[in-house]
Amino acid sequence: MLPPHSVEAPSAEGPQVGPKVETGAREDPDRPAAGTPGVSFAAGLGAIPERALLFLERSLRLERRLLDALISPAACALGAALSLGWVLTCVVPPFERMYDETGIPRALMTEVLLATSRFVRAWWLLILLSPLAALLGLRALASRPRGRYLLDRATPFLPVVGPIFSKSREASFCRTLGAPLAAGLSLPEALKRARGATSSEWLARTLDGLQESVRAGQSLAGALGAAGGFDPALVRTIEAGEEAGELAWTLARLGETRAGEAELALEALVGLFKTLLILGTCAALAFVAVALFLPVIGLQERL
Repeated sequence: MLPPHSVEAPSAEGPQVGPKVETGAREDPDRPAAGTPGVSFAAGLGAIPERALLFLERSLRLERRLLDALISPAACALGAALSLGWVLTCVVPPFERMYDETGIPRALMTEVLLATSRFVRAWWLLILLSPLAALLGLRALASRPRGRYLLDRATPFLPVVGPIFSKSREASFCRTLGAPLAAGLSLPEALKRARGATSSEWLARTLDGLQESVRAGQSLAGALGAAGGFDPALVRTIEAGEEAGELAWTLARLGETRAGEAELALEALVGLFKTLLILGTCAALAFVAVALFLPVIGLQERL
């Protein structure tokens, strides 16, 4: 008689012949498994799953890339402004004295250049301090909750760069909310955690309103649509994720998509700005050269 452990019970589905065939769709490796138990937070944070930490890391990486992408255009603009300022304050004045001493007739371009040079030399301190005063004013405004709210509210409506800020804010919302949901928290608790993690005053106030709406029984998509400030396509996608029971996975995908769109738009804008800055600087220097030597050329033609 064979030992009991060597006897294999027959399968209810009958004998398996040949390799096992997959009958379902291939599972997405990034999709959270159904029925994954929640993870409790200890001392306010607790153990966050690796995927939730990845969401937070990518959100911080996007903010760093946005800041790094703005440094290069700012440096180029500063260099161009200093170069033109040096030309107007150091190169143009000797030519103006030469024109006054010799009485050479001046063309209209020359008069415009000389007037610009005199204005820069007279108000150079104010010109230098104006950007600094503007930065200090913005910093003082951002130091107050009401000021931060106004700035966060206004940035998506800025020309050219407004859509980039809007996509970045939506990516931050999706990732900040998706992280605690991926950790297994309920939606009201996840909204509370996201509200404490965000640095945007507008988004924090929006999350406060979403918490009240969700606790009152409204869906997240319905609350987002009523709050405003979000792309309708984003709201519809979140609604589909809620109906499918995969809100955390949907928010993760939306965060990746919005962040990628923001990065691509920012790279294109930075490249365009650099090109326009180079062309503008070259055009300004060409204008200065032509305006300076145009009276000398006219005098030579008369002689």
